[in-house]
Amino acid sequence: MEKIFTIKNLQPQLKFAFWPCPENEFHPLFLQRRFLIYYLLLFLVLRLIVFPFYFLFPSTSFFAEVVSSTLIELTNQDRQARGLATLKENPILTQAAYAKARDMIENDYFSHVSPDGLSPWYWFKKSGYNYQVAGENLAIGFLDSGEVEKAWNNSPSHQQNLLSPSYKEIGIAVVKGDFQGQETTLVVQFFGSPKSTPVLKPDVDKGTSGFKSPTSTPSTPGVSSSAPGVSPTPAVMAGETQKASEEKLSLPEEIIGFGVTQYDPLTSRLVSLFLLFLIGALIFNLFVSLAQGIKSRDLVLSTTFFILLFILSNFLDKQLIISLIPHNVIINGL
Repeated sequence: MEKIFTIKNLQPQLKFAFWPCPENEFHPLFLQRRFLIYYLLLFLVLRLIVFPFYFLFPSTSFFAEVVSSTLIELTNQDRQARGLATLKENPILTQAAYAKARDMIENDYFSHVSPDGLSPWYWFKKSGYNYQVAGENLAIGFLDSGEVEKAWNNSPSHQQNLLSPSYKEIGIAVVKGDFQGQETTLVVQFFGSPKSTPVLKPDVDKGTSGFKSPTSTPSTPGVSSSAPGVSPTPAVMAGETQKASEEKLSLPEEIIGFGVTQYDPLTSRLVSLFLLFLIGALIFNLFVSLAQGIKSRDLVLSTTFFILLFILSNFLDKQLIISLIPHNVIINGL
């Protein structure tokens, strides 16, 4: 006679597999050594599979995408943590920053003042941003927005721009292009407080070397600085306002983009949750075994090992991976 499958029939198997009891000698199947090895192998595959994305594609536009989409958020997080008002993104400032970034790429320089003598304030004026105070942060060669923000915060002049209470608005351009013979990412971050409602794209002669106005004098909270022992390495991509004109990504590029931007945080959460569950189950099993008078050295070692693995997995993140990739970086603030 065919046996009818019911939940009641399944209960003994589930108990044997997941609950410490005499039938499994107080050692559930899913916590036995061979399964713990499977979990470890799965962990290694999930956490290490992301490495090729970073090492094989460090100069792709996906890193620049990350910068352009998160730098403003990171800046505002820094300001909120110190009780400062957040900065509002201004598309005219973004346009000005993009124009400055393109000029640096096209004329192969990395400086606040162009070889033609154009100061940062020229780009504010050219885009029609009439400011009371203004500032500029530059970065080049970075692969990740968090890396850029950390470098700026480690520099007093750049941090002064990031945290200045005088600024109300922000615009950022991230551009990818050829700089001194190498592909790199260049970031221009403009800060400002408007004096009046700006007018978009006034007719200004590019030949003028900056502008002087008795009522519009930019603040200069910091001085130029650069990371010690490094040289520039370029990269580029339009800021937020230029994204609409970007070419549609191919399927391989979309897969790489997912690997760079989404895979690591997603798997980090999943792995952490599973490790917490596994550690909890091992500790519970250990207490049940001790209550039954069973001393299991394997359980103690397994519990200790997975606790250490959980701690390690929280250090093995994207920032650590990026820090291992050889790349030259420079920052500049005014």
